[in-house]
Parts: sequence; structure tokens; C-alpha cells
Amino acid sequence: MDHKKPSVLLRIGCKQVSHLTDRTFFSRDGKIQSACAVGMMVVASTGSVDADVCFGAEPKLTRWLNTLYCPYTERPLADYIVERNDTHKLSPEQIANNLENMGF
Repeated sequence: MDHKKPSVLLRIGCKQVSHLTDRTFFSRDGKIQSACAVGMMVVASTGSVDADVCFGAEPKLTRWLNTLYCPYTERPLADYIVERNDTHKLSPEQIANNLENMGF
């Protein structure tokens, strides 16, 4: 999948929608209002806050993230991002910094 680095996608996405934990998206009137870190990456990769577009693109982006592995935990990068977002409650900027430090 041809994407920007995950850290870059996250930095772009967090400028487009507000941060959310424990679910991927919150939408109102067909537009994404807030998203988790992975959801923000979906918004950035699609260039859209249209809910249908983002919901449709999420599986593809998640599959791509699952092909990348965190060098510290040897788990898929998607799992690492979700854990940092939902369990550790890190901000998108903190998660992007972690990803960038790992080369992503």
C-alpha cells in the first residue's frame, strides 16, 4: 500500500479531527468529528472526513499497519498504536513521536 509514513499520517490526521479513545470514529451528519490514532491516519490517507469514505478505507489501512512490526514488542504496529491510544491514553502527537523514533 502506497502511504506516507504512519507518523506523518497521524500528524496530518490530528489536525483534521479531534482525538478519541476506545473507538475508531465518532461521526455526526455523515462527517467524522473525532477519531482514535488509527482513525486519524485513515482520515489523512483518504483526505476526507466523509464517514462512508473513512469507514470503507479503515480495513485497508489497518491491514497495511498489520504488515509493519514494532521493533520493541514484535507485535503488529496497529496493535501498538491502539494500545498507546486506548490503554496508555497518549496524545496523537506523543504516538506520532514514538512512531517516528522507531523509523515509522
